[in-house]
Amino acid sequence: VWIDAGWYGINTKPTDDDFEGDWYLQTGDWRVSPWVYPGGLKDVSEAIHAAGMKFLLWLEPERAIKHTPVTEEHPEYFLGLSDVEDSNLLLDLGNCNAWEYAYQMLSETIEKLNVDCYRQDANFQPIWFWDGNDLQGDRKGITQIKYIMGLYRLWDALLERFPNLCIDNCASGGKRIDIETLRRSVPLWRSDYQCAPNCDINGTLSHHMSFNSWLPYSGTGTGRAYDIYRTRASYDASLTVAYSFSGKEPFCDTQEKIDFTQKITNEYLRLRPYFSEDFYPLTEVSAKADSWAAVQFDRPGEGDGIVQVFRREKSPCTMASFELFAIDENAEYVFSDIDDYSELFISGKELKENGFCVALDQKRTAKVYIYRKIQKE
Repeated sequence: VWIDAGWYGINTKPTDDDFEGDWYLQTGDWRVSPWVYPGGLKDVSEAIHAAGMKFLLWLEPERAIKHTPVTEEHPEYFLGLSDVEDSNLLLDLGNCNAWEYAYQMLSETIEKLNVDCYRQDANFQPIWFWDGNDLQGDRKGITQIKYIMGLYRLWDALLERFPNLCIDNCASGGKRIDIETLRRSVPLWRSDYQCAPNCDINGTLSHHMSFNSWLPYSGTGTGRAYDIYRTRASYDASLTVAYSFSGKEPFCDTQEKIDFTQKITNEYLRLRPYFSEDFYPLTEVSAKADSWAAVQFDRPGEGDGIVQVFRREKSPCTMASFELFAIDENAEYVFSDIDDYSELFISGKELKENGFCVALDQKRTAKVYIYRKIQKE
């Protein structure tokens, strides 16, 4: 169960929509809002774990709004800008005392609320704070260097104290993905492109076809349409089902929506193990609406895998053939269509020579095929 921004701040009032209210002005006050969660979130955490689920909690410890308690008590912990109109302050993780505050605050929150996954966000540009606080001369960049080293050290310290903790790395969606953060964290939400209620699905599909080459443990969101094409384009090692986005919008208010949500949840959980395996794009990465898109995830240890095929909304072609990878020409393969459970047996030799042929009569159709290798006797 994922609780994002808006739970914190002693003065934060409840709101049905995250585009309303003044919760963002409380950033830096990491006390649970008694107006939003009278039980202090501990009762929520206990209910989550009693249901056999895990608890993800969002925080943004590096940013604070002026006049929140810690900025008043310890102004020396923060870097500011010369622009007095800017209310943002940056917690200086290169400052030992500021680092210790961040570590203790996060540790106490994680321990008290039994947080399984700590989501760290960063919704502003720190470069201006770093550059603006550098000394003159040959020390340009030193504020940033010390800060980033402090960030890595902070995550290392949290993982040492909480060995089973998962750190979800978010910075306005995917703006802090580097080799060192990926050693310590996973980006469950790799891009804010999907923040729009129903973004261009061809952009999401392009993410799916490219990100998996570099970030196997990452994911995105479905958007808010109960649409199988859009949903299947969002399948990755992580998936955020975004139907319950606002209290103002009906969520699963019909049996049809409930059935759809159950269907795609079960389908995704069935397919999820494959999304951490060997990845092969079968077509060029393109956002063009008149093309097909296809990818393959192969699980060599099990001798199976999946093929995802998308005929986009303006494609004039009704059939396409895809050259698959990791195929044994001496084996037999069975392909199962997850929609109608039909099976197709194809020899590895034929797959090598002619590829995997798919016919889709309707535009904007998404198919998934599970294949399994059958060793010839």
